[in-house]
Amino acid sequence: MDLARRLRPKRAPARHPPRPLGALNGRGRTGVAPGQGLARARQGGSLKAMIWDHLTHVGAVAHIYCATCSHYREVIPMTSATLAERLGGEKALSTGIHSDLDLADAVRSGIPYPAVEHVIEAGLLSANEMYELVGSRRSLTRKKTKKQPLSAVESDRLARVVRVISRAEEALGDAEAAYRWLRKPNRALGGRRPLDLLASDIGARMVEQSLGRIEHGVYS
Repeated sequence: MDLARRLRPKRAPARHPPRPLGALNGRGRTGVAPGQGLARARQGGSLKAMIWDHLTHVGAVAHIYCATCSHYREVIPMTSATLAERLGGEKALSTGIHSDLDLADAVRSGIPYPAVEHVIEAGLLSANEMYELVGSRRSLTRKKTKKQPLSAVESDRLARVVRVISRAEEALGDAEAAYRWLRKPNRALGGRRPLDLLASDIGARMVEQSLGRIEHGVYS
C-alpha cells in the first residue's frame, strides 16, 4: 500500500467532496484553501487529515506547474549544418558541414570570402556592419582581391554574428522583426543595440540571453 493511501483519512465521503487547490470546474478555479486540513485537525480532526491535506496541495501545485511549463516553447539549438546554409552552404564554404567538428575545422582553416558576399547579399548584414563586426574594410578587400579565406578570428566572428542573427529570427518569428530588434537600442542591454554587442563573445551571450527571455514571454 503506498504512502498516500495509508495517510488518507478514514471518514465518510462528503456529498460534494472538496477539490484540490487549483482544480478546475465549469465555473473556473475552485478548491480547498491552503491550511483547511490543519484547521480541521485543530478542531478535533486527525493528524492523518492534516498530512493528507498537505499532500493534496503539493500534488495540485505540481500539476499546475507542469501544465504551465508545457506552454513554453522548446528551444532547439541551431545545428552546424543550418548555420552553414546561412553562410552560403557548400558552394560558398567549399566544403560540406555536417557536424560541429566540421564547422570548427572550417573556422580554424578560414571561411572562404564568398561567405561574406553571401551574408551581405542575403541582407543579414550591410557591408559597413560587416566591416565593424567581422573585419576591417582593408582586410576584407584584400582577401577578396587575392581570393584568400578569412583569418580564424574573422571566421569565428562571422559564424557568431550569423548564428545570433538566425537565433533572433527564430525568437521573434521572422527576419524583418529580427532586423529591427537587433538595430534598436535595448534597455535590457544598457541602451545599446544588440547588433553592436555581437563584436564580442560575451556581448553575443548577453544578446542570446535576451532572446531566450523573449521566447519565454518576458519582455526584453
